Amino acid sequence: MPDPEAAASEISRIMKSGGILVMSLSNPKAPEFILAKITPTWFHQLFRKEDQDEAYPVKYSYGSIENIIGMLGARGFILLEHKSFGTTHSYLYSWPLISSLAKFYDKIGIKGHSVLVLRKN
Repeated sequence: MPDPEAAASEISRIMKSGGILVMSLSNPKAPEFILAKITPTWFHQLFRKEDQDEAYPVKYSYGSIENIIGMLGARGFILLEHKSFGTTHSYLYSWPLISSLAKFYDKIGIKGHSVLVLRKN
């Protein structure tokens, strides 16, 4: 999402009043995504399997989950639900020891994935 303000405006423009928007977003404030942002792309590629697409640079133009909620709120959306989930295990499941640590972190750490449900007024 290179321009979240433009995306929020376009979503608002095309969505009917009463429509429900469901968004799935990374939480840029979660430690794993802070680390991902400062890690070179070539390093991310090392953890990709052969049958997966190439890794891309990590960018969070919306800054935070709160920012995207605010952008949509300014355009007439009301937040109905915000759920957060751990995500590190989904990235590291292929490595047994790291996978176990990732599962533990996902239970106790800052949740790295958010799902937002919003309604347009």
